[in-house]
Amino acid sequence: MEPRIIVSAAALIAVTALGCDGPQPTEFPISAPLFTTTKTAITATIGPLVVAVPGRTWVSGGIVHTRDQVQVGPVSGNIVGTISVVANANVALGTLDGTGFGTLTITTAVGTWEGSFQGRFAGALFADKVVAQGRGGLDGLKLMGSFAETGPATNTYVLTAEIVNPGS
Repeated sequence: MEPRIIVSAAALIAVTALGCDGPQPTEFPISAPLFTTTKTAITATIGPLVVAVPGRTWVSGGIVHTRDQVQVGPVSGNIVGTISVVANANVALGTLDGTGFGTLTITTAVGTWEGSFQGRFAGALFADKVVAQGRGGLDGLKLMGSFAETGPATNTYVLTAEIVNPGS
């Protein structure tokens, strides 16, 4: 072997061995959590919602299908502003049971919540789960909860949710 290669190889082995022989940490040195998640419980009243754009509706096999119906209305309580919902539904004519799903935007003075919902109609009363992401001044926050209609055909809902701040 050429002397330069032997010297280079020996130096590389020595540096590697020195790096491996040093003291190894026995535990992670930070005792506090790196991220702190906070959850704030909220309630709000949504509605009454009114139809702004009827979308498409048809009946097939005893099921009323609605697509892309836009509903709008006020939001009051721990969240104050307006809501716009793009709703889709499949509801049985005989029982008024079925499913609903869509997207929503809640606009406040601080920012918006943009998200989706899905739920069930039980005898014409709708209840669902909702998840929304904050935008603008609400950026980084999540809204997670549920809507429950206050009575048959009221188009008014109670939102019970948590605002989740994943921290930084």
